Amino acid sequence: MKLGIGTAQFGLDYGISNTSGKTSLKEVQSILKIATENGVDVLDTANFYGDSESAIGSCLHEQNRFRIITKTPVLKENRYSSDDGIIIKKAFYESLKRLKLSSVAGLLIQDAYNVLAEGGEFLYEGILELKYKGLVEKIGFSVYNGEQIDKLLDLYDFELIQVPVNVLDQRLIKGGELKKLKNKDIEIHARSIFLQGLLLMEPDNLHSFFDPIKPVINKYRS
Repeated sequence: MKLGIGTAQFGLDYGISNTSGKTSLKEVQSILKIATENGVDVLDTANFYGDSESAIGSCLHEQNRFRIITKTPVLKENRYSSDDGIIIKKAFYESLKRLKLSSVAGLLIQDAYNVLAEGGEFLYEGILELKYKGLVEKIGFSVYNGEQIDKLLDLYDFELIQVPVNVLDQRLIKGGELKKLKNKDIEIHARSIFLQGLLLMEPDNLHSFFDPIKPVINKYRS
């Protein structure tokens, strides 16, 4: 297991526990420096994380050793065509410009529902073409549940996947999906491991919205 850094807060006022807003460029530089010194080399970003990609691009130097994972745009259609594959590729080239990179370690279809919809193969073919061109090392998907994983494994070849998993969300462990992915040697990135910081906060500081799960949080902390 390795640690990576999610960078949504580099470009957005993001996170339940966030009290200071978007991370300043100075702090981004500090975070990346500390990460480098401690062997943390994965950065997860996306073109819809505000100006996160631009912040990363501004702070990386030419000898960058980070493995950058970015994502396709958020698409809202019920069916897709070859034109949507072109949209995905154009958006990726814009991501490269913002990151100031010639290639990235990974590119994910942001919402697995897109690629499982009618015409979803056009989206997959778009990211596959980028891989064939040597612009992406690994392609894959960001998913929400085990049903999506099972369908994707049946339909597509991929090397990278991002899944929700944490101490309170064990669905993909109990359902066997993580084991299936491991058996196929697919690189698994766990997101939401702290639930946007919820699992690190003092229960007394939580908004009343979280009252129903406060007993669970207290049990976890004890």
